[in-house]
Amino acid sequence: MSRILNVEHLNAYYKSKQVLFDVSFSMEKGEILGVVGESGCGKSTLARSILGLIPKKEGTVTLNAANPQMVFQDPYHSLNPSMRVERILQEPLLIRGGIGKGQRREKVAQMMERVGLPSELASHFPDELSGGQRQRLGIALALMNDPAFLIADEPVSALDVTVEDKILKLLYALNRESGISMLFISHDLRVVYSLCSRIMIMKEGRIIEQGTDQEIFFDPKEAYTRQLLSAIR
Repeated sequence: MSRILNVEHLNAYYKSKQVLFDVSFSMEKGEILGVVGESGCGKSTLARSILGLIPKKEGTVTLNAANPQMVFQDPYHSLNPSMRVERILQEPLLIRGGIGKGQRREKVAQMMERVGLPSELASHFPDELSGGQRQRLGIALALMNDPAFLIADEPVSALDVTVEDKILKLLYALNRESGISMLFISHDLRVVYSLCSRIMIMKEGRIIEQGTDQEIFFDPKEAYTRQLLSAIR
């Protein structure tokens, strides 16, 4: 395997307040890496720093992936409510250019089928979809330009257990089929364990522990990690 992401001594700030403290880790191509921690620990700031959405930062982020994308926690607020599903999914292709109308519609239909969205929803608006359908739409939107690297920021936190399971299976299948690398962010160790082969624990802007799924679940070193585990057991 070859490295797709390398983060070294990353410090990030929001409104002059430091949010990330000397964060260092790496990811291999095709890996699904989980990031776990309570709300406010810096998980989303880390995601935005990797994608260059946080302007004030120190350290280095080396991402060896074309067209990295992000699936946001709240799919409703990350989708244009005035556009129909088909137009939302065509938007990345229109921005890229060079793709005819027929090809765009064909790719939209293929992507909707890939993520399990019925074709009849193409003419619907986001507010006419269920929470699970909106999340699938958010994933489809992120995949339209075939990214090699995907950040999923709490993509199942607002979903019921049945829909959550379907979304997790979808992400796993996408990883197996296309080899896409994923940074999967969650506050729930149970969810991360079901999807990720390696896990990092964040607390107060720092990575306090990282290891394989088995090491984190069955041989945790930090008291905070054990606290997170006790909450799900």
